[in-house]
Amino acid sequence: MRYFFEEPIITLDNCKNDKFVAGVPNYKKVVVDKIGRIVSEEFKQLEPRRDGFFEVSNDYSTVSLMNGDGKIVIAGCKDIDEFTDDGIAVVTKLDGSKCWITKEGFEFGKEYKNIGVFAGGYGAVQLENGKWTFIDKNFKPVDALFDKVSYFEGDYASVMLDGKFYAIDKEFKITAGPFEGVIFRQDNIFAVYENEPKDEKLPYAYYTGDGKKIGKNYALVHGFKNGMSRVQTKKGYNFIDLEGNEILTETFMTAGNFGERYACVCKFDEKGEHTFNFVDKSGNLLTDWYPYAGGAEDDKPFVLKGRKCYYLNEKGKPAGKGYSRLSMSNEGVAHCETSKDKYSYIFENGEFSEEFDATSAFSCGFGVVRNDGHYDAINKQGYKLSKISQRASQIESQPLSVLSFMDEFSNDPETLNRLCDYAIEVLDYALASDRFDASAKSEFAGDKKMIETLKLKTISQIPEKEEVTTGWEW
Repeated sequence: MRYFFEEPIITLDNCKNDKFVAGVPNYKKVVVDKIGRIVSEEFKQLEPRRDGFFEVSNDYSTVSLMNGDGKIVIAGCKDIDEFTDDGIAVVTKLDGSKCWITKEGFEFGKEYKNIGVFAGGYGAVQLENGKWTFIDKNFKPVDALFDKVSYFEGDYASVMLDGKFYAIDKEFKITAGPFEGVIFRQDNIFAVYENEPKDEKLPYAYYTGDGKKIGKNYALVHGFKNGMSRVQTKKGYNFIDLEGNEILTETFMTAGNFGERYACVCKFDEKGEHTFNFVDKSGNLLTDWYPYAGGAEDDKPFVLKGRKCYYLNEKGKPAGKGYSRLSMSNEGVAHCETSKDKYSYIFENGEFSEEFDATSAFSCGFGVVRNDGHYDAINKQGYKLSKISQRASQIESQPLSVLSFMDEFSNDPETLNRLCDYAIEVLDYALASDRFDASAKSEFAGDKKMIETLKLKTISQIPEKEEVTTGWEW
């Protein structure tokens, strides 16, 4: 096993899919997990995907799909779409033909003229006559034909007939429309370009899948986040709730998405300069305006006052110590300039990390840092990936050593839990090996029980993570 701390790391990308993509010499890339194990071979191209897989290539002409454990699951294709929640993706072969493939590698759908996304229990297929329909998971086509189809998200899909767009339900009956276009969807809410809108400058609207219009028409809509959507009127930006109610009595030049409490709005002041404020979900503005504001989406609102940034207290006022070059927080962690050309993270408990030459936004519990040209990553408890990987390397040869890490990682149960998993993995491999006799395996089994007990303790200390729904942007 290769480990992060012992490899020359040339570049390090933000953590995605709970993994890092690291650049190594000879212009190659590898995947590194959260305990610093290098879990893949080296590739010339290696990109993370939203479905948890990685696209890899060594010849720049074919694409293969690799899982988070470094195993190639689909090889040598022209293109591989992302897997839907149904666990099915569209694959384009080198000859241009398409089929569906499951995460286990089962291929189907080659008999159709063309295929689309398979989601919500149904896959879109084009027949020889050029019409589109759907098949279910038993490969049975449904008795409905359309000119074009999208895919099921929630209980509805959008389709096109005679140049117009409609919403259909899972009985393949039209439930909403006609529309000039469907711009995007969030489950059962459709953002549409209306058919013959009363005002051509206000063509966009929201509809539910069953045909109920949400609110009025707008010049632009941006999707719902935390129960609110920013919308553009002729005069400027406003917000609407899920019932379509506008919350502001005035509109603004620009606006950001809502966090749990606030959204940021911007207008020109009497001098023609940009000035910023926050609005709550009842439409109330805070008292003061500032030359800059941010952080509302992550529920860490801050403002620029003088030459420093300040977080807002519960009363909506700047409070505490001011920070230079404060970034918008991500996952509850912000970073700021702490001395000349040096940056630190500010954790949720108000403590600072050490200083770095460069810092990135947090992602999947880690921020990427650079000092003196060397890359590393740091988690919310202040532990570096290089140090964690050193502990993982000890476990490879001495799995029981994880017990000695209890005090060191007492405030980081997630990392300790991952190290326990690795120790159990090493012992399981030893228990299945022919290299050891019965006496040694009995000792390994005892070690495994002790580590499993520690793992149960660490799990009980890991706080539950709230599921965050961000919505789609357009």
